[in-house]
Amino acid sequence: MRESREADQRVKAETDELTGILNRRGFLDRAERALKRCRKDGTPCAVALFDLDYFKEINDTYGHATGDSALRAFIETAQRSMRSNDLFGRVGGEEFAALFPGADAPAALSLADRIRQSWIRSGRKIDGCDVNSTMSGGVVALHDDQSLEELLALADQGLYLAKKAGRNRIELATNDKPAPPTSQTCLA
Repeated sequence: MRESREADQRVKAETDELTGILNRRGFLDRAERALKRCRKDGTPCAVALFDLDYFKEINDTYGHATGDSALRAFIETAQRSMRSNDLFGRVGGEEFAALFPGADAPAALSLADRIRQSWIRSGRKIDGCDVNSTMSGGVVALHDDQSLEELLALADQGLYLAKKAGRNRIELATNDKPAPPTSQTCLA
């Protein structure tokens, strides 16, 4: 009985209450373990970050209930487009992370773009509203002995590039050390 309660508590601690998928904590924990396995086995691996474009406008125009529905619809769309061994989690408000074990850069880019293209179709109508939601993403493949933190920072740079280039796209990040934050990125 005690073990069952502890397991339930662990699942609750790792699950996003609104969407039912891994939360940041759960994703980071499982992704770290999967990344270690990939390194040990010499298997390629990639990380992606996704962000729903102009999500605040959905909330402001159609209400938070429709925004919540959009998040759940995106998750369903993304999960249908992913492979069974991929990890997926909500790591921020409308930001999601994926880990693609066994995927090199071209394969990960293709997987991420498949999610984006599926969302273009699925994100048109949410709760009967014409929201025409799109998403942007950044992808990076494991190189050498990078930490999950470094990979996420690089994928975030790719995401930033996608946003800067007009949104509704996936950008492959260069696999260099992430740039340190500048004073501009720290200003509110």
